[in-house]
Amino acid sequence: MTSNTQNRFMKTLLSSAILGSTLLLAACDNAQEASKLDEAIDVAEEEIVSLTISSENDKIIFEPSESWQFTAIGKDADGKEVDISEKVNWSLSDGDNASFDDDGTLTTKNFTGLQTVNANIKWGQFEDSLEITLSDASLTDLAVTVTPSTIDECQSAELTATGTYDDGSSRSLGDVTYESKDTNVATVDDDTLITHVSGNVDVSGTKSGINSGDTPVTVSDTLAEININKGTSVSMRTGGTLVLSTTGDYSDGQNGVNITKATSWDSSEPSIATVSSSGTITAKTIGDTVVTASCGGLEKTINVAVLDVTDIIIVSPTSSELDPEDTVQLQLYEVLSDNSRGTNDLADEDKVIWEIEVGDEIADINDEGKVTMADSFDGYSKSFIRITVDYGEYDDEIELFIND
Repeated sequence: MTSNTQNRFMKTLLSSAILGSTLLLAACDNAQEASKLDEAIDVAEEEIVSLTISSENDKIIFEPSESWQFTAIGKDADGKEVDISEKVNWSLSDGDNASFDDDGTLTTKNFTGLQTVNANIKWGQFEDSLEITLSDASLTDLAVTVTPSTIDECQSAELTATGTYDDGSSRSLGDVTYESKDTNVATVDDDTLITHVSGNVDVSGTKSGINSGDTPVTVSDTLAEININKGTSVSMRTGGTLVLSTTGDYSDGQNGVNITKATSWDSSEPSIATVSSSGTITAKTIGDTVVTASCGGLEKTINVAVLDVTDIIIVSPTSSELDPEDTVQLQLYEVLSDNSRGTNDLADEDKVIWEIEVGDEIADINDEGKVTMADSFDGYSKSFIRITVDYGEYDDEIELFIND
């Protein structure tokens, strides 16, 4: 290859490389601009006018190997606050000793010493920051607070802890292991104390080998009645499930208080239907059982009949005639062997097949049983549309009348 030829070859090669780099940079710039545009659209859709970062329980001092949840709150023009923690960009002014997850969880590393950094959030044109401190001071004392310290039976209280450190500082603590000294009176679920019967109970906490003293809690004997959300009787198909919940009425006038977490459950015939600790009934075989909900020394029962499935039925929540552009969400239930209706709406089950047999020129139905009418019925000669459904070995149909 001559010197001139070699020079032309090298120039061509260099030009190709420059062109390729230019196109790559342009593509990256376009991708970044597209991402910024998508973000701007999200901000506009939320109608956000301000952005604020906050730390749970106002905690701003963190020790090595600790996790803590931060929150990004956007406020719209009407003053409504929206949690947008998973939408904003999280960062730290110095990321050597800590980092943020996409949802705002701060995780500190195994650092030494004391330093101050800024926790930052940014979303579109809005941003905010919060000064936090990283400190490797040693925990020397731990105090547990129960709020409220006097509580009605079958209700819950919040557990928090404050730590004192060898540098003289005090701070709110996470990752504390709490303990109830009498689980008949109250049990612990993460940082919540759930009471079950009246009495007195001590609560303590442990972190990094430091144990707190006992914090006394009084549980008042005030529950007057338990109510089960499904009434006194229910029918289920074999293999089906049903979620029960409970509310409590109290002697001090509180009514309809959710006490599901504090409730204990029992089935008289677990071979027919079982009930979980959270109140979910699972039907096993045909028969009858009595499920009992207990709390605060009181009980409420519900009779459960487990039956075979004999058919299905479509249910429309409206009996009025449909107008152009109307929508209606159909429901689908199993018919049980006592001719009662099943408890679960099956409309959006995967094996359900919805079709419009008559009237598909003026209506559409999606896979979940939602009917959407056209914007005009011009030229349609019938006064109804007919919808069919298949569910395994069963089928049904329904006619919806239109306002023609």
